[in-house]
Formats: sequence, structure tokens, C-alpha cells
Amino acid sequence: MPKVTSADRKPLQQAYWDALARLRQRGEAISYDTVAVEAGKQKGSLRKARQPELCEAIDEYQKLQETQAIPASKFQAVEKIAAKDQELNQLKEDYEIALNKILCLEMQVIDQQQKLDLLQPRDNVHQFKKR
Repeated sequence: MPKVTSADRKPLQQAYWDALARLRQRGEAISYDTVAVEAGKQKGSLRKARQPELCEAIDEYQKLQETQAIPASKFQAVEKIAAKDQELNQLKEDYEIALNKILCLEMQVIDQQQKLDLLQPRDNVHQFKKR
């Protein structure tokens, strides 16, 4: 089977090859779906029956990545999710600290009101309800 050059490729085939080159350049993990999405197509649109040379090149590159000859970086989405998860955990911790401060201050207000009532009993001062 003769090798097909870039001049002999159809525009769709060239879009897939360009997408593969961009993914390789960025060092991302490569699969049929990632190449298809990078080319602006839907997942699953790249098939061995339609693009045998491209699929062969993808398979070879995947083997190299699996043997760690070419390290694949994580997808940017995975990194964003990890960053957001860390931010969420920090916000939860800050929320718990703020709640504890509020509860402590409420207890102090109640204690001070009780002390004030003992020293100066008044009928027009309303107490906070105890929790």
C-alpha cells in the first residue's frame, strides 16, 4: 500500500492528521476520541475502517505513551477539577471556622446578658433564646 502524502489527503483526513500533530505537540494523551474532538468532530467519528493509516499512527503513539517513552500530560479539565476541588475543601474549612466563631460569640452574648440581668434586672431588655 503506497504512503499517502499530505497533498493527496482529503480535507477531513488532513484535519485529523493536524489534530494528531497538535495533540502530540502539547503532549496530551491521545486516543481516537481525543483526535476526533480536536479535529472538531464528535467522539466516535474516527474509525479504523475509514482512516486506517491515521488509526495505525494513533495506535503506535499510544504504545509509546504506555511505555512512558513519551509522557502524556493530564488533560486540562482534570487539572481544573483538581484545583476547584481543592478550593472547595478550603472554603468548607473556612465555613466551619466561621460557624465556630459565630457560636462562640453567641454564647458570650448570652453569658453577658445573664450577668447584666443579675447586676441590673430590667423588664424592658429581651434575652436571646438559648440554643
